Amino acid sequence: MHHRLAVAVALLVLGVGPVLPLASVRADQQGADERQNVALKRQAQERSLAHTLASVGRARAAGRPDILTAQWDRAIQDERSSVIEAGGPGTWEEQVRQSTCAAQVVSVGTAIDRQSFLTQNAQFILSDYTIRVDAVLRGDPKASGGTTSYVRPGGAVMVKGKLVTARHSRFPALEEGSRYIIFADQTEGSFGLTVQRSTRWSLDLLSADPIARAIGPDAVKALQEGVASDRVVATIKATVCGK
Repeated sequence: MHHRLAVAVALLVLGVGPVLPLASVRADQQGADERQNVALKRQAQERSLAHTLASVGRARAAGRPDILTAQWDRAIQDERSSVIEAGGPGTWEEQVRQSTCAAQVVSVGTAIDRQSFLTQNAQFILSDYTIRVDAVLRGDPKASGGTTSYVRPGGAVMVKGKLVTARHSRFPALEEGSRYIIFADQTEGSFGLTVQRSTRWSLDLLSADPIARAIGPDAVKALQEGVASDRVVATIKATVCGK
């Protein structure tokens, strides 16, 4: 879309047809982007409700309790120290390189929206975030500029007027409109992302603007306090895996 728009503007400036004000072109593009975001949110809401109802149906058909029958929120508390223990990486560069090689995809993206749904056994909640991919640092570079789904533990669902929440201490919720450096695995058959199945010391994500900072446990002290994002990105790009 952006390429076709650039070509059209170039032809108009060269005299092939009337010249449109650039402000008008930008406004049209902004409107198209907003309509696309609305459509993505609607699709995510439909997926969320379908997942939730299907999970509850399976649990109840099998005679198992489900999270919606509970009168309390569900939480998983990881008892690990938020400060990395002995045996882990010694520097933030080492931890970033290790996390990069453990992940199938590393990208910089902005959280646009979140929809939550029950797991298949109806015992916990996952959240499906719509991420605008600003840059791909490891993985398919063609995905840059598009959107992807990113699934993380925790969230809230509303079914038949009842709100139930679930939280996991290792995976804090993402904030809409915030940018992140995401270390993730790729879901089967698509560019969709999920929390990586990796070693204990691997990062799942860092906040990205302008300071990269871990929002969960198992980060070295420097990443808890914050490192300039451009330094982290440069380290990721320079990382060579498999040697």
